[in-house]
Amino acid sequence: MRTAYISDYLGTGPAEARTAKQIADFLGLTFRAVTRAIESERRAGVPICATCDSLTPGYYIAEDPEELQNYCNRLKRREREIRKTRKALEKAAGGTE
Repeated sequence: MRTAYISDYLGTGPAEARTAKQIADFLGLTFRAVTRAIESERRAGVPICATCDSLTPGYYIAEDPEELQNYCNRLKRREREIRKTRKALEKAAGGTE
C-alpha cells in the first residue's frame, strides 16, 4: 500500500488551492508537518505551486508546464529580493557580503 502524499489532496490550478491549515485539519497533521511534506514532494519533482491570492490562497498542482514555469519565476524573484535583504543586513552588521 502506497503512503498518501499531500499532493493527493490538492486540486489542479490556483482556483483549487488549499491552505496548509485546511490540509492539516483534513489530514490530522500539524501545519509544520504539512509544509515539510510539501517541500519534500516539491524536491522530488511534484509540481506543487502556491498562491497568496486573497481569494484563493494556498497550494495546488500546476495545470501545465507554463504555469509551473511562471511559479518558478516568482520563486526566483523572491530569492533575489531575500538575497538583497540578507546582504544589506550583513553589511549593517559589519559582516562580509
